[in-house]
Amino acid sequence: MTRTTRYKIQYAVVLVVGVALAAALSWWLRYQVVTLLVIAGILLIPGRVSGFIWRDFYRSRRLHDLGQYEASLKSSQRFVNHLAERPHLRRYWWLAWAVYSRDPLAMALNNIGSTQLELGMLEEAEASFREALKCDPEYPIPHFNLAVLCMVRNDRLKAEEHANNAVELGYYRNAADRMLHAASRLLARIEGRGHGLRADA
Repeated sequence: MTRTTRYKIQYAVVLVVGVALAAALSWWLRYQVVTLLVIAGILLIPGRVSGFIWRDFYRSRRLHDLGQYEASLKSSQRFVNHLAERPHLRRYWWLAWAVYSRDPLAMALNNIGSTQLELGMLEEAEASFREALKCDPEYPIPHFNLAVLCMVRNDRLKAEEHANNAVELGYYRNAADRMLHAASRLLARIEGRGHGLRADA
């Protein structure tokens, strides 16, 4: 079983347990509106905290999704610099519900690479994806993005190799992966707004 599969299972278990506890508590307290609002607030706290701590990360994702690649790149680079100045912020991975990697630096470097790829900066994108893999060798998304990059370069052999690596590490681009990407994009839209305003990020 890959690490990504374990993370997906953990994520699903936490969601099911959280919903079950919220439902049980709501039933026990007779569905009082104030109680339901308190439960919803508690469930939203981790996302709000990560949105504050990692605001440039979410902003870069939002800008990338909007096609504002130069602004996205600047925001990602600001986040990487922020992590270099405050390395302890890398410990708050659990607030972000990450499935493919729990290293914010690796995720930011992958985002930088996918943005550089959109901008046609192929050499820089490759360097960013490889740097992301140095931070987290079991992170499958940079392998997928390297496969995309190799296809752009018409290197089908290398593209297949990287695509296979992504699959071996648990990234299949199936319904579950598409749903997780949609959820992460939604989170980026929510947490990235108000802070200013394709490969997989």
